[in-house]
Formats: sequence, structure tokens, C-alpha cells
Amino acid sequence: MKILFIGGTHFLGRKTVEDALSQSHDVHILQRGKTNPDLFQNVTKYYGDREKISEILASPVHYDMVVDTCGYHPEIVKKSCQLLEDRTNLYVFISTGSVYADFSLPAINEHSTTSTLSEIPSSSAPITNTNYGPLKALCEQVVLNTIGIKKSLILRPGIIVGKYDDSNRFDQLIKLISSNQTLDIPNNPEAMVQFIDVQAISHFILSSFAHKRSGTYNLIGPKSPIRFIDFLKKAKTLLNPNLKFEIQVDDSKINLPMYVGNPANCGLFQIDGKKAYNDDLLDVSVEDTILATNDYLKSI
Repeated sequence: MKILFIGGTHFLGRKTVEDALSQSHDVHILQRGKTNPDLFQNVTKYYGDREKISEILASPVHYDMVVDTCGYHPEIVKKSCQLLEDRTNLYVFISTGSVYADFSLPAINEHSTTSTLSEIPSSSAPITNTNYGPLKALCEQVVLNTIGIKKSLILRPGIIVGKYDDSNRFDQLIKLISSNQTLDIPNNPEAMVQFIDVQAISHFILSSFAHKRSGTYNLIGPKSPIRFIDFLKKAKTLLNPNLKFEIQVDDSKINLPMYVGNPANCGLFQIDGKKAYNDDLLDVSVEDTILATNDYLKSI
């Protein structure tokens, strides 16, 4: 399979390229050359800003699949889609679970309302916590409207974790658990946590062409819901059995990544991922994700 990655040297893109090469796919990467430029020397590379994609990919090469890992603004994504709509059989767009408009209730699914913007910022404006989700939702619409529903695959992952994670969220939590003697934790047994192992996303992407997937999928893990406190206990057992938890009644004293204590955001870590699991999304165990992340952190 001939695959074009738009972005492919950081975190999800990097892991998916690795897996694609291990499966002997013909990999092509469009990258700016700023992040890990020396990776993957034996693949076909195109260098430049994707805003000028029509110049960079002027030759009419056809790809079985395009994997767009770094589309953040609809104006820029539209240029990629317009150029590649007749040059690929499947356009995979990596969106985000942050597209949803209301996180006050659990069980958000692929049909739930997405967020909007009253005014679209310019493509040169910074991406912020406020506009990130709405801009991704607009990018999704561009992909669907340009490429077409049957040739588009929109993936909405939760917080991506595992090998190559450098987000200072899940990886930072693993560092805290593995390196501290004591850890302040919340007195909130109802708090949940969700994430998706990069291995599961990579597998889902690379199997999508053969499975003839299209449409929109939430990519959420683990398959069985897990409470935040139970996650902490698993990580402690695996990484630092002597760690002591100090339960804090006052939530304002808790400064832990991945913890959502505000009831107004209780749906953030209770998104419905059944559709993807029914279509063979890998259920990577929590234990495997913890160990893979910790192994990576020790290797850098």
C-alpha cells in the first residue's frame, strides 16, 4: 500500500510510520523538516510547509491512503483535500475528541453536537485551548465536503498516550507516580479517566484501507471504563509499590495531569467509544500502556 503522511515524525505520526514500514508499505512523508528531520531516511520525503502543498506535491502521484496528522485550520486542510481528492482512495484525518460542544454529560458519541466559532481566525493565528476543538470540527467538514463521505475517515481520539508521548499530560503523570515518595490524590472516587494508546490508533489507521472504513469514529480507551483512583493504584503497583497516597479533601490542592474533578466536565472522560471497538479497535490494556510509556520515558 502506498501511503502519504502529512506530518509523520512526531508522536502518532512517528509511531504509525514505524508500523507502516514494519508492514512493508510504501511510505511517503510530507514534513516541514523541523521535527526529527533525520528520521526515516529510507522513505520518500517532501519538505515544506503544507500551505504550499500544491507546489510540493506537483507530480500527480496516486496514494492508496493519505494520513493527515497535522491539520489544524480549515483553510490549510482545504488545500490538501483539493489537491489530493482524486489522488487517493482514502483520506484519514486525525481530529480530536475536543470537537464536542458539551462535556457536562457522559456518553458523548459520534452524533453529538460539535462546537462552533462565531468568527474563524486567520490561518496564521495561534491555536488556543478555546479554538482548537472548533477549528478541528471545521477541518472535519472540509474533509467530508471535499473528499466525500465514502473516501473520508475522521478519527476523534481522546488524549493520546504511550510510546513517544511528550505532551506533559499522561507522561507527566507517569513520571510523578514512578519518581515520588508521596503523592497527593483527590478524594473523588467517581472521577473517571480515558486515553487512547498510540499503538491502538496506529493499528486502526493502517487496517482501515483493508477494512474499507469510512465515516467518523471516537477512539477512546480503555474499552472497560476505569476510575482515576483505580488507574493510580495500577500504576503504583507496576512502577513504584512504595509510593504513598495522601488523600486530599480539598480539590484545589490537587495538581495531577489527567484528573478532571469539575462535575461540569464529567463527560470529558466518559466518551462513548463502542463504534470503534465494534470495528476492531485494539483494546490495549492499561498495564501495557503504563509500561510502554514508562519504558519510553526511561529511554530518552
